[in-house]
Amino acid sequence: MTDTVDPCRRIYIVPLSDIRRIPYGSIVYRGYTDNYIEVLLSSPEKCVITPSTRIVYTRKKDIVIKELKNNVALIITHRKKKKLYVYPKKIFNKIMKDYIEPLIHDEPPENTGLLLIGAPGTGKTSLAYLMADYLGIPVYEVRSDIKGKLLGETEHRLKEIIENALSSEPSIILFDDSEWILGKREYTEAGGSTEESIRESLHNLLYKYMQDAHNEEKRVLFIATTNKKETVIDDAFRREGRFGEPVVVPLPDMEAIEYMLSYYGINDRQLAIKILNAGLPPSDIVEKVINRILKGKEPEIKPKQSRGYKRYYVEPIQEFSKIFNYIPREIFSYRSRIYMDTNIELGTALALQIISSAGKSSVLINDFNYIEEAIYTANLYGSAIIVPSEISPEIQYIIHTNSETPVVFIGSKPPVTPHARFMHVETITRIVGVEPVVNAIANYIGININDELREKIIRLVSGMLNKIEDVLTMWISLGYIDDKILNIIPV
Repeated sequence: MTDTVDPCRRIYIVPLSDIRRIPYGSIVYRGYTDNYIEVLLSSPEKCVITPSTRIVYTRKKDIVIKELKNNVALIITHRKKKKLYVYPKKIFNKIMKDYIEPLIHDEPPENTGLLLIGAPGTGKTSLAYLMADYLGIPVYEVRSDIKGKLLGETEHRLKEIIENALSSEPSIILFDDSEWILGKREYTEAGGSTEESIRESLHNLLYKYMQDAHNEEKRVLFIATTNKKETVIDDAFRREGRFGEPVVVPLPDMEAIEYMLSYYGINDRQLAIKILNAGLPPSDIVEKVINRILKGKEPEIKPKQSRGYKRYYVEPIQEFSKIFNYIPREIFSYRSRIYMDTNIELGTALALQIISSAGKSSVLINDFNYIEEAIYTANLYGSAIIVPSEISPEIQYIIHTNSETPVVFIGSKPPVTPHARFMHVETITRIVGVEPVVNAIANYIGININDELREKIIRLVSGMLNKIEDVLTMWISLGYIDDKILNIIPV
C-alpha cells in the first residue's frame, strides 16, 4: 500500500527547455527535475502536479555555499557572472534554521518578521535577496516612493503589495531602509502632523497583516533592514510574532576579509588588517579595494568612525606572550573584567597586544550610540572589548551585563563594575621588555621609526621605568620622543 500524496497547490519551477511541458500526475519535490523543468519549491513539500496546480516560473541562480571556520561564503552564478558574499556562520545558520528551512518544508517561518540591522554596506539587503534566490521565491519590495499625498493613498499601495505577496506564498516582503515606515510614532497633544497620522495608519495596517500571517501560519516572511539603531524601530514591531529581536549583520572579520581578497587573487594579510582596522564594509572592500587593485589602481582605505566603535586587530609581538607566565591566558576566554590605570591611547596599544597574544581580536568603543551593536559584534566573534573607564556607571552596567567576552577598562577612573585584576604599564614593561612595548606603541599610532631612533628611545626609556607611563604618554600625545621631552618629565 502506497502513501497518499496531496495535490500541489503551487510549485516554483525553472524551465529547462523552450518546451514548457507540465508533467501532470508526476510526484515532485524541491530538486525534482526532468527534461523540461526543475522544481525549486513545492507546496506541499512533496505533492502531485494536477491541472489545478498554480505554476510559477522563476529564475535560477547557482548558489555554492562554502563553510569557513567562522563564516559562510556564498558564490552566486547568474548568466556566467559570479558574485561573492561572506556572512558570519552563526548568523547564516540561524537564518537557515529559523527562516529558510521552514519555507523549504512548506511551513511558516519561525517568526513572521526578520529585522536586519548594521552599518551601511554590510549586505543586509543582499541577504534578503539571497534567501529568495536560494528558495526560488519572489521578493515584494516596499519602498518609500509608495508614499502618496492623498489620504489613504499610501495605505492602499502598501495593502496591494502585501496582498500580492500573500497570494504568492511562499514569498518575501522586503522593507529596505525601513525606518521611514517602521520608525517610532511621535505623539503630541494636538494629534500630530499629517505625516504622523499616515505613519500611524501604516503601522496599524502592518500590525494586522503580520499578526494575521502569524496566526494563520502563512508562508510569508516580512524582512526589514535599517542602518540605524534598533531603537529607531517602533517598540511594537520588535515584539515576538512581528519582527522580534533584531539580527545584526556586522562588519567582516579577518577570515572573511582574507577570503574575499584571496577569491580575487589578492593574498595580502597586511592589507586585510588595514581593511579591518579601517572598518570597511564588504561593499567598500569590493568597490574601493578589490576592483581598484584589479584595475591597477591604489586601494582607497579611509577609516570609518560613524558608529562609535570599530573592530581592531594587531599582529602579536612575540614577547607579549610572556605576560601569560604571570597571568592565566584563560582570563581572555570568559567574562573577565580588567582595569588599566593609564592613558587611553597607551593602554589601548598594550591591551591590543595582550589580547592578540591570547588569540583574540578587539572591539574598541569610543562613544555609545551603537553600544548594543558593539556588544553584539564582540559576542559574535568572541572579541575582547576595550573601553574608556570614565564612561557613566549606566553604560558600564550595560557592557558588564551583556558582554559575554573580556572587557578591558582603561583610564584614570576605576570602573564601578567588578573586574578580575589590575594591569600596570610598568609591570607589563618589566615582563615583556622595553623594546616590545616601544614597538607596540609605534605600530598602534602609525609611526615608522628607524633602527637608530628605536635604539635611542629604548636606551632612554630603559633608565626611567618608574616614569615609563609619563614618557610613553607624552610620546603618544606629541608623536615623537627625544632628550628634550625627557628633560621636562617630572623626576
